[in-house]
Amino acid sequence: MMNWVLTFASIAILFSISGAKSMAKDSHGRMKMGISACDDGKSGLEIDWANETNYEYTCQSNETYFKTDVTTSSIKLDIVPSHQCLPDSQRNKFPSHKCMNTEIEYSEKIPSWGNHRPVWPRYGEYLYLPPQRWLHSLEHKGTAFLYHPCADPAEVDKLRNFARSCFYRWVMTPNRNLDETFPFAVVTFGCTYKMARIDEVTLKAYLKKHSLKDGLEIVYADGDYDFALLRSSYPEDLQLLHEEKICNNDEEEKHENDLINDLQENKVNSNLKDTQKKKNLEK
Repeated sequence: MMNWVLTFASIAILFSISGAKSMAKDSHGRMKMGISACDDGKSGLEIDWANETNYEYTCQSNETYFKTDVTTSSIKLDIVPSHQCLPDSQRNKFPSHKCMNTEIEYSEKIPSWGNHRPVWPRYGEYLYLPPQRWLHSLEHKGTAFLYHPCADPAEVDKLRNFARSCFYRWVMTPNRNLDETFPFAVVTFGCTYKMARIDEVTLKAYLKKHSLKDGLEIVYADGDYDFALLRSSYPEDLQLLHEEKICNNDEEEKHENDLINDLQENKVNSNLKDTQKKKNLEK
């Protein structure tokens, strides 16, 4: 009888240790990121979103698509993008990881910083991805591409193709907190860039300044949350992540380097000419 009591006591201790590990804290006093009893990326998703209706990702029958064609649109093509960043004092703080038994709400319609779930999403395009997930990607220096469900489908395709051709660590999802004036947004950790349409030149400039840079820690690993994932953007060759650059192919990078070298060479040649001219005057 005593052996059975000891056995049950041992099992209880093991479960207690296992539970303690699964709810362990990180160095910032938060629930550790990743799968645990706090959040397994599969259970209780309805607290954030569990595809109860198609409202979050579909332009409804009583709604009209926002057209960006100059002849039919109420959207002006010359609307300047809106760019806002939080103060560094806030951007340098670590948000909390909240378990699935706790609701998370945001004061901003499009948050760029805030508490989120411990399990971050896999990188790629989603039918819909709630901010409670994609905010975690931003902390890891990822990027969120957002569009209103009624945004011009041609512009959404342009954004989709741009993201796929540019880099790997991003998520893309519809978001109803955007509007007809700015139906598109790019969000990095602490910064939001809203657009009336997709202009690749200005978008690339924003990404080169913020993407893969804004954030508190680099985590190359893909996430474990994949509910409603349509297609992954994560590369099969993981070495590509360590060499990742924003919208740069080898030919473009060589061209940029050649321009820099030409400028430096011209500056050197100009200095040599000035020196020689000075010597000639002294003779």
